[in-house]
Amino acid sequence: MKIEQVEQVLEIAKTGSLSKAAKNLYISQPSLSLSIRNLEQELGSPIFERGTKGMTLTDFGTELVAVLEPLYNQISIIPQLFAARRESDRMSFSMSNSHIKFAMNVFIELVNHFKTDPANYFCREANSGEILEDVASNRSDIGVLYILSSTKSFMMKLFESKGVAYHRLLDDGYWIIVGSRNPLFHKKLDHVTLRDIEPYPLVLYEEDYQSNLVTSLRNIPLKADTVIRVDNRAGMTELVSATDAVNIGALSRMPYHFTPFYPQLKTIELRDFHITQEIGWICRTNYDPNEYARFFIDRITEITKEGNGEFNKDLT
Repeated sequence: MKIEQVEQVLEIAKTGSLSKAAKNLYISQPSLSLSIRNLEQELGSPIFERGTKGMTLTDFGTELVAVLEPLYNQISIIPQLFAARRESDRMSFSMSNSHIKFAMNVFIELVNHFKTDPANYFCREANSGEILEDVASNRSDIGVLYILSSTKSFMMKLFESKGVAYHRLLDDGYWIIVGSRNPLFHKKLDHVTLRDIEPYPLVLYEEDYQSNLVTSLRNIPLKADTVIRVDNRAGMTELVSATDAVNIGALSRMPYHFTPFYPQLKTIELRDFHITQEIGWICRTNYDPNEYARFFIDRITEITKEGNGEFNKDLT
């Protein structure tokens, strides 16, 4: 008995028709009929009764199908089991990121660096709370996020309670990001103030909108109906590029110097904004990084290290 004949017996038993079974198995009806007759001769007993209404199982055939069906089901999942094993043997890396461009740059570097290796990657853009949950629940290996000075003490306690370790990368101020449709783009300015951006719409990430960032903005008269909330970096850059809107980046301007990916954007330091922040990465306290994660950690540390890396070179 061959595995093909097992499949043929089960298909005929299911359809009750030699012609339907042949069609489903993509073989000719005469070939299927001959194969079943050969099997019946091999086993020494008829499996099917052939009649005008189709094919029905004999008593022997019923017993045979009861034995063959579970065996065939087990055999049929073998390719899936080995595929799953091959999948689990692949290297993997997952990152959750709080709209931080240079973290995405490093993720791209990682993919290019290991491009000849079969691997599984995961990259998610999320707010700080979601990033913490991703890392704590093992959904992501690494989380990159910013922390406001006003909430740092609370965040450190939260990290500890979730079994997460925090690693500071750099301290940073605030910067505005504008596109060529905004007059500030075309001026030679080394900094701006909140008053300078008063005439323009604001584009804010949802997380920033719900944070102390907006609390501070309430002290200046904003243009009516001008706060545009987004939940992803692509939406922010598209809006800033195509309108005169301003994004107050709760991120470093360094990412935009690190890459020419956004040549239509300009960053200008925001001087009179009295909130400080830092950027860092988190992992589980017992996390043992693989080769991919180590590459990411080393690279993101290198490019944000004070006095070194492409970022600081661009800023001098």
